[in-house]
Amino acid sequence: MMDDTCHVYIFGAPSVTFGYTVKVGISSNVGYRLNQVQACNPERIARHFSFAFTNRELAREAERRFHAKMDDCAIRNEWFALEHQGALFVLTLVVVDLLSETYRDDALALARQHTGLHEAFSILDNLPDDFHAKWNAYWEAISEVA
Repeated sequence: MMDDTCHVYIFGAPSVTFGYTVKVGISSNVGYRLNQVQACNPERIARHFSFAFTNRELAREAERRFHAKMDDCAIRNEWFALEHQGALFVLTLVVVDLLSETYRDDALALARQHTGLHEAFSILDNLPDDFHAKWNAYWEAISEVA
């Protein structure tokens, strides 16, 4: 049986110009994709997180929404001048919204577990309060962007 899982990933690297940059994209094979990106980049690329979706269309929509919301941080293509924790915060909320729109209540809990939302929430819960205050305010400011 073929696995149709597609991931929305966050890769990151230090940048002399921007401090830190992240790449948010989609791939059915995140490890292979990381190797491709690393081959074109002199800085060591880190894999920070990836959400797993049951189909490519959902992954593509999560990626599209993240890119639209973070347009003010965009550098080029899928790269953003942004710390990976901020990218995880915004992408997590994008995924929450997308799953809530896509799945009925009886399937929503399973979808959240499959994508990795519980793990993302756990990571975010361990960040300092000032991080949450900053990014909650940012989310409020961009919440109307689809």
